[in-house]
Amino acid sequence: MADDITYTSTSPAGPPNSTKQATDEHASRGHMPIVKLGYSADGDATHVPADADGVLVNLGSNNDVTVTGTVTADLGATDNAVLDAIAADGDAVQALLTTIDADTGSILSDTTAILADTANIDTNITAILADTAAIDTNAATFAGAIHVEDTAHTTADPGIQVLGVRNDTASSLAGTDGDYLPLTMASDGSLHVQVNSLPALAATTDNIGAKLDTDNIMQGTTARAPAFAAVAASSSGDNTIVAAAGASNKIRVLSYTIVAAGAVTCRWESGASGTALSGQMSFAANGGAHSAFCPYGLFETAANTLLNLELGGAVSVAGHITYVVVT
Repeated sequence: MADDITYTSTSPAGPPNSTKQATDEHASRGHMPIVKLGYSADGDATHVPADADGVLVNLGSNNDVTVTGTVTADLGATDNAVLDAIAADGDAVQALLTTIDADTGSILSDTTAILADTANIDTNITAILADTAAIDTNAATFAGAIHVEDTAHTTADPGIQVLGVRNDTASSLAGTDGDYLPLTMASDGSLHVQVNSLPALAATTDNIGAKLDTDNIMQGTTARAPAFAAVAASSSGDNTIVAAAGASNKIRVLSYTIVAAGAVTCRWESGASGTALSGQMSFAANGGAHSAFCPYGLFETAANTLLNLELGGAVSVAGHITYVVVT
């Protein structure tokens, strides 16, 4: 069947006679009018294409369509669920991006701090290296001041100065035995030295000069001051010349002189009627005895015992003695 129809004068009231109507004839429904859309020039019969899904729209060379107002799309439940999931995922992505943004800021802040700390570490390492170099230099100088035994002296050898302390009166500056203490010097700068002993000397090879001292007699390393006593005895028997000198002390006679007014016998004794220190000496009138000075001593009493002169009669005997108290 022809697609188009033509109106005739016998047609009901309508378009003028011979007017054509563009149609699309359907097998069961008859002629379907074709409606022209105004996209072509006047007088043209350009068809709007369509397929089973509907009208095909050409968006033009710019491929754009401007829609004014609200467009409502009727989607199925499945499509809505998909879009909701996409929206939720988008929100999650947005939250994650916000967290990443914050973390990135923290990382940048931490990185800045690390860089600052690294700069400080570099500065400190530089200072440590400088100090280490100084220590090495000082250690080398100190090592140069240490010399092995028997090493020969060399001009300009380095060393460590030894200082002393002025201590006009020689005395220990240490707190207790075993403590360290400095060397001590007298006011003239001389070093205080105490000589406790001298090496043994041989009389045949070593000479020692000495002079008599009127102040003291030495007993070993102990000074003993000489003492003097008058002899004025007249009793027959015991006559005390020097009283006992005390525990452990003995009277050592260095010299004596005695003269008897009449004939009499005399004897020196340790203690009254005690141990004889000399023999019986018989003197005539105005006779006597003199014993010159002997640094070793002529005789001595026992410890804590008086010096006694025993007379054979009541005759006056006068004189003097020189003695020291020894232990």
